[in-house]
Amino acid sequence: MIGSFDLSYYHEVEVNFNGVSFISCPIYLSYPKFRLASVKEKEMLKNKGIDFTYAVCLDEEDYNATYFVCASELNFTFALTKYYR
Repeated sequence: MIGSFDLSYYHEVEVNFNGVSFISCPIYLSYPKFRLASVKEKEMLKNKGIDFTYAVCLDEEDYNATYFVCASELNFTFALTKYYR
């Protein structure tokens, strides 16, 4: 996943999920808030038979929705990547 204030020109944050076991989120999100899943949310995912080390939630307040990405590895990169010269 990438993020910035204007994806037309650049991004500043990259989140790489490795060993993904579950994805429940749309392709495009507006101003999501990232957080690790709560104990209750992790229990709900495990009860569905999903195996993971990290369960990340993406809360989108505009739609009152919470999305999930579950993976064995999670890496963040903070660097400016421009799409123009």
